[in-house]
Amino acid sequence: LSSYLSKGEFQISTIKQELFEQSPNQFSQEVYEAISKNWPTQRRQINRLIWNAVCKPRQTQSFENAEFGSLLENLKLKNRTDPNGGEMNTIAVADFRLNNFEESVSWLKKCMPLNMRSTNRKLPIPADAAFLALAYLNLDELDNARKYRTLFNDAMSLTKNQNDENKGFAKEVEEAFAEVEK
Repeated sequence: LSSYLSKGEFQISTIKQELFEQSPNQFSQEVYEAISKNWPTQRRQINRLIWNAVCKPRQTQSFENAEFGSLLENLKLKNRTDPNGGEMNTIAVADFRLNNFEESVSWLKKCMPLNMRSTNRKLPIPADAAFLALAYLNLDELDNARKYRTLFNDAMSLTKNQNDENKGFAKEVEEAFAEVEK
């Protein structure tokens, strides 16, 4: 794993094929050793690896493998003692994709103020609000879901938030609400 991370190779299929399929136990040990040795430099890379696996809907099958569970658990442990808003958002989205909606809400409620503070915003970053809306929707808490959908739409109204990733979140939010509001 270290060699993949140091080269910036984040293709899930490459890692899975060359490492995980050799031996799941060996891979888990390698993941553990890589994280333990160089956590500060690899922290951003691990966050990026997880984010790339979970940021788009319907990619869950690539994320549900054991190696990503190990990476996610290590990222969670680190963020319990040394919180980082961006990483906490990644954790929350991963939990959402794995249908852990209550856990997703918990991480999002912790990261939203950190992300707002670090970016000097009065509105949340779009991903925080979008996934709070989606998680609450899945928990059948429609009032909270609508509240965060409104915050998401407000955040998306800012020109600086008009990028492909956020537009993808907008589509996901609208499709989810369309199902509920039929």
